[in-house]
Amino acid sequence: LFLAAGYGTRLERDVQADQSGKYDYLRGVPKPLVPVGGLPLISHWMNILMKLDMVEQVYLVTNQRYLAQFEAWAEAWPKVQIVSDGTTENETRSGAVRCIQLAVQHFQIKDNLLVIGGDTLFYEDFDLQNFLESFNE
Repeated sequence: LFLAAGYGTRLERDVQADQSGKYDYLRGVPKPLVPVGGLPLISHWMNILMKLDMVEQVYLVTNQRYLAQFEAWAEAWPKVQIVSDGTTENETRSGAVRCIQLAVQHFQIKDNLLVIGGDTLFYEDFDLQNFLESFNE
């Protein structure tokens, strides 16, 4: 489950404050979709997850403001299902725990669930396979 319902208010503020125009392409882009190494940040996670046999489905919770952008991104990832928390501004956002609850109820999740912050970077030596194997022990 990717948590991607934040509004990136600090990033958006910094992009708007930049006078050079160098970062204008980031205006209105949710943090999980910010390009890192030529791919949206969240796509790096997806590339790893899709190599794991134990991943049956991937869920993502976003907000109404960014829903269309995530839906467009997910067209390349058939295992991704998306739900919006229905919020449209930072002041009314649901928060992480409520978004997890929303996903579990909406998608009727009954199995183990790995929760990942959609804007989380990881070190190259991070081994998700080992992490999940340790969990299953």
